[in-house]
Amino acid sequence: MKPLIATITGSLITVLLLSFIVTGQKAGPGKTGQELFEKHCKQCHGKDGTRGLFGAKNLQTSQLADEALYTTIARGRKIMPAWEKRMDSAELGLVVAYVKTLRK
Repeated sequence: MKPLIATITGSLITVLLLSFIVTGQKAGPGKTGQELFEKHCKQCHGKDGTRGLFGAKNLQTSQLADEALYTTIARGRKIMPAWEKRMDSAELGLVVAYVKTLRK
């Protein structure tokens, strides 16, 4: 039963992410993925995603799939804070889409 629930949950997250990425929706008035990234993420990751302060990953070389990236941002990791209580799912999706544009 657990694998079925995990599969369904993963599929729902993927569909949610893709809907925000494909439609290019903005979260709230005038919010874009770049604005959210610059407000919440650039302090550690840097404006271009390469800074690595406090062990932050280089986002230009990250190969995380959309779902894993979303989960990492939402739930946090080690010293990285969880953002799921500070950003809604639309905003998290926008940040995922923006982080993908930083990849080289």
